[in-house]
Amino acid sequence: MSMKTFLNWLVSNRRISVHPLAHLKGGNVAVDRRWERRELADEKVRWLLATVQTSGVSYGLTGWQRYMLYSMAMGFDGDGNRLASFRVGQSDTAIVRPRIRSTNRSDSRKE
Repeated sequence: MSMKTFLNWLVSNRRISVHPLAHLKGGNVAVDRRWERRELADEKVRWLLATVQTSGVSYGLTGWQRYMLYSMAMGFDGDGNRLASFRVGQSDTAIVRPRIRSTNRSDSRKE
C-alpha cells in the first residue's frame, strides 16, 4: 500500500508521468486464504533461520546478519514500532546476556 501511495504522490507532483503499479489490486483474504497473515509454524521458522544463516550477501547484509535481524524481529513479537526504533549500535553483544535498548520513551521495562 505505501508503495502505491508514494507512486500516486510522484504522479500528482509530475515527477513521473505514469503510475507503473496502478493496475495491481490487493489480495482479498475472504476469497483467497494465501493473503491471510498467520504465525509461522516452528519448523518453518527453523528452516528460515537455517537457510538465511548459510546464504550469501543480499540487500547488503550477510547471511549471518540477516539471521540476527530475523531472530531479533521475531523476538519483538509483532511490535513493528518498537522494532523500527532500533538503531545499529544499540545492542550490547559483548556481555553475557545480550539485550536490545529501545529508543521508545514509553518502554519502561527493566533489563
